[in-house]
Amino acid sequence: MSVILGTSHSGAEQVWARKTIGSDWEGRGSDLALSLRLVLLLLFFACARQGFPPGGPVDRQPPRVLRTWPEPGATQVPLDAEIVVEFSEKVLRGSVEDAVFLSPAPEGPLRLRWKGRRLHIRVPGGLRPERTYVLTLGAGIRDLRNNPMRSSYALAFSTGQQIDRGRVEGVVLRQWNPAPGVLAAAYDVAEVSQPDPRKNRAMYFTQTGEGGLFRLDYLKCSVYRVFVWEDRNANRLWDCGEEAIGIGSREVVVTPDSVLPRLLFQLVPLDTLAPRLLDARSPDRRHVVIRSSERMDSVRSRLKFGLRPAVPILFYRDDLFGDRLQVASFADLPRELRLRVEGLADRWGNTTASDSLALTVSAMPDTSRPRLAKAAPQDSARRVRPDTPIDLWFSEAIDTAAADGAVELVGLQQGSVPCVRMWLTPAHLRLTPLAPLPGSAEYVIRLQGPQLRDVSGNAFSDTLVTLRFWTLNPDTLTEICGSVLDAKPGAEGPVHILALRPGEANPAAEIILPGEGPYCLTGLLPGRYVLLAFRDEDGDGTWSPGWPWPFRPAERCAVYADTVRARARWINEGNDFRLP
Repeated sequence: MSVILGTSHSGAEQVWARKTIGSDWEGRGSDLALSLRLVLLLLFFACARQGFPPGGPVDRQPPRVLRTWPEPGATQVPLDAEIVVEFSEKVLRGSVEDAVFLSPAPEGPLRLRWKGRRLHIRVPGGLRPERTYVLTLGAGIRDLRNNPMRSSYALAFSTGQQIDRGRVEGVVLRQWNPAPGVLAAAYDVAEVSQPDPRKNRAMYFTQTGEGGLFRLDYLKCSVYRVFVWEDRNANRLWDCGEEAIGIGSREVVVTPDSVLPRLLFQLVPLDTLAPRLLDARSPDRRHVVIRSSERMDSVRSRLKFGLRPAVPILFYRDDLFGDRLQVASFADLPRELRLRVEGLADRWGNTTASDSLALTVSAMPDTSRPRLAKAAPQDSARRVRPDTPIDLWFSEAIDTAAADGAVELVGLQQGSVPCVRMWLTPAHLRLTPLAPLPGSAEYVIRLQGPQLRDVSGNAFSDTLVTLRFWTLNPDTLTEICGSVLDAKPGAEGPVHILALRPGEANPAAEIILPGEGPYCLTGLLPGRYVLLAFRDEDGDGTWSPGWPWPFRPAERCAVYADTVRARARWINEGNDFRLP
């Protein structure tokens, strides 16, 4: 008997055997000898079996590219060449199909086939002469244990004598946190002057890796417009309404010796559909609730009644349910009512000039009492920042004229606290102390129930409602300071600087400057922060994400290069920004 060990063509070690048994043994051995031979053979196979020992370390190594053909930087590549990529390990083939990009784009989909760890790529229609090509393997490629590549891999080669050397780098954020696995696309405006990512596929593609970073290499010298989007269906087109998109703050000029600053993109779920009214209901004869197709911008919406004479009404967006508009009347509404809303607008600026609804108003009297629906800070909150405003939301519209002095902020050590009272809507009251509150102190918000009445005169069921909170110890707070410079000459608009905890969307602190200059973020808890700044050039108080087509650039913003570590009672200085 002879046993032969071998290796398969795929490289995976295997054990195989061949036995040669003489024809003359038959009839010579006994049953015992035959059994002994079989046992020994089975023991041999059991000992020779190979594999990973149980309980070993979990494979967390990401896959990587070992070698390619053509080699990186190759020139005069044949037009009918097949591209070959060898990985360090086997990868999930489904993850590759959505993460392989060839720029400039070929005539049709790439043809992929596998031989073990090697990926063979055929270009339909062949390569074009005198072109620099970039094959990008996106960071979405994963191995059999679902470990992703650390970053995208780019292979550049040319069918001509030289390779283009232009480069564009960027970082993509989602709610101001890094967004990996996002498509980045650069459009050459010399070829497509007004690219629409919904319809036009870009010449250059890649995917963001860890930290939301991307890099497009080997671009030819030209002017580019860069967009980023989620591309969930991997069609290389932006599907409006389904995929979030990020728009650049400017076009990028690539020259042979240009060293461009890193671009910054923030993904937003842009909406191109104008809002519309869905329905309206009347809980009683003084109120109407209008439901819209999406969240409204209450500042731009106006209400008109088909009534003569007009009755005094309150009309506002419900802050607790942003897709609802509330109508509250100080007199009974007519039984048959037609409402017309003019300038119906959402937060993206999509506007419906006019929309209307007809309804039958309820005959039920208004007997429901108002109540406190939400408060910030919450009852019994601790470690409240000294400069925090107090927001109170009510279950329905309040008669604000009768509510003067109905809400009071009291410090147990200092007594009544002077505040500016502002009704942001008839159901939303904000109290802002004239000075920051002392730290390590207890405060009480008092609501006088009899003075808080709705449009029908119904008051709170409780005579007195109280909420308590405690402010931070000021010795535990810290500051982050620096300066902001703007590279754009003659730029206008206030500059916003924000500090965010890593992984959080809402800022821990924000300061607004009239222009470039020094800043200081105060009242911060110790910890690590991400700093960002943007110039509010349209003056609407928020960062504007721009629009892809017709093109409107996003407002310029910048993220500080490193995460800032703030320690208690220390001023962290020198955190300087430069807006692009």
